[in-house]
Amino acid sequence: MNQPALTRSPGRASALRRSRLGLGVLAVLLSATFAACGESPDTPSAQYPTTSSTQPAPIAATVLITDGQFDPRSIEIAVGGSVTWKNEDVNPHLIVSATPNVIQSPLIGKAGTYTRTFSSPGEYPYYCTLRNTLKGTVTVR
Repeated sequence: MNQPALTRSPGRASALRRSRLGLGVLAVLLSATFAACGESPDTPSAQYPTTSSTQPAPIAATVLITDGQFDPRSIEIAVGGSVTWKNEDVNPHLIVSATPNVIQSPLIGKAGTYTRTFSSPGEYPYYCTLRNTLKGTVTVR
């Protein structure tokens, strides 16, 4: 028995190659489409929380008067916040602001305190009237 030889026609082989090429291109396009459906780079990830570069100013702060100086010399608080000056020095102190009537403490003896609340933003320089070398600043934000 004679069986006919299996031969491919050139047109059929070319069509088969084009089909395979088309399927390959389709697979690449589908892969790219599904990959694009993932998380957007603009969406913050739970792994990388966003943080603010500015920290809110504290609502209260303490300035120690010790060894003839204010510690810290400059302090920052929020509007509505307060500053307490605590005298840990052996000498008494009298604290006033450069702007009249903003800060005006009574005489603060050893271990005494004075607290002032600030309701307006601004920069408030102050000093001790008994020892003019003691100077500081309260910044209210």
